[in-house]
Amino acid sequence: GPDVLALEGLPAGSPWPVLLRDAWPGRLPPYLHRDLFMPTPAARLDGGFEAWLARRRGGVRRDTLRRRRRLEEHGVRVRRAAGAELEAGVAALCRTYRARWEHRGGSDRLVPGLEAMLVAAGRELGDRFDLWLLERDGAAMAAHLFVAAGTELSAWGGGFQPECARYAPTVVLRLAAIERAASAGIARVEFGEGTQPDKVSFADDEIGVDWATLLPRTRRYPLARAQLLPKHARWWVRDALRRLPPPVQERLRRIRPT
Repeated sequence: GPDVLALEGLPAGSPWPVLLRDAWPGRLPPYLHRDLFMPTPAARLDGGFEAWLARRRGGVRRDTLRRRRRLEEHGVRVRRAAGAELEAGVAALCRTYRARWEHRGGSDRLVPGLEAMLVAAGRELGDRFDLWLLERDGAAMAAHLFVAAGTELSAWGGGFQPECARYAPTVVLRLAAIERAASAGIARVEFGEGTQPDKVSFADDEIGVDWATLLPRTRRYPLARAQLLPKHARWWVRDALRRLPPPVQERLRRIRPT
């Protein structure tokens, strides 16, 4: 049997960790560790795109229009990759995601076979696979992927080349996805875990996701628990820091070693 069962990104309050623990075969139930909770900002689109935009503060509305004008002035365009362009769009997504994370030591999402998996998923999901590109002179500088299910659209991930950061590419592509989602009857767009200011400024609601770990009480339980201890300790510290007042968090970020 498994030494560890990791339940990552569950809807907040999901009953699955407790159900699995209670139904696990054996004399002793597995140890259930509640790893962390992450808030997920989301936008409500039940009134349409204009109603959502009207709820934003004046600065957000002005910045939205200003960014669009800047893109036009610099010959940068936003478009959705679909159909015959899907494969090239997925390649751009992986390339820009890698560029975004290289200076931070890389990302564990870029596993072998990821690009092929995304292409296959995109072909099967069709219009529910919502991939947006920011391009200049035919070259993709940024990409962001959203996936739809029912009346909800969720951010999967994205990236951008460092030289296009001045265009606020993540914000621009998120806005394009929101506008199309509203016209397609999507009721809510989730922006992914984290409370970055650009996500919060676009959000009407805050939902959340949970991380949990089950460790069966096998003979290898002590070893598995010891191996996971540093990871769980980091999550505990991260969660504790997130509960501090924003000014304190900002001071800690400034003194954090690079």
